[in-house]
Amino acid sequence: MFSLLLAAFFRETLWILFVIMILIRFVGVVRYPVYAQLANDIIPSNVRATTISLLSIIDSICDLVVFSSIAGIAAFGFETMFLAAAAFAFIGNLLPIRPVMIWKNDP
Repeated sequence: MFSLLLAAFFRETLWILFVIMILIRFVGVVRYPVYAQLANDIIPSNVRATTISLLSIIDSICDLVVFSSIAGIAAFGFETMFLAAAAFAFIGNLLPIRPVMIWKNDP
C-alpha cells in the first residue's frame, strides 16, 4: 500500500520507481508462504484441495473486478491510478483473516 502511494507521488523519479518495484515484488514473495501456512492452519485437511481451488476461483474473479476498476481509473492519469490501487490495498488490509468470535455471557 505504501509502495503504491510512493509510486503515485514520485512517478517521475526512475530510481524510486525501481525501488518500489523491487519492494512490491519482495512483499509478494514474503506473503505467499505466510498465506500458505494460514491456509493450512485454517482449512481442514479433508477439504483443503477443494477449498483452495474455490478460493482461487474467487480470487480470480476479484482480480477481474479490481483490475477492470483500476483500468477504468487509469484514463485519469497515473497518479489517480496508483492512489486507487493503494485504496484497494488498504481495504484489503482491513479485512480480517479469521472471523471475530463474539461471546455472550447469558445470566
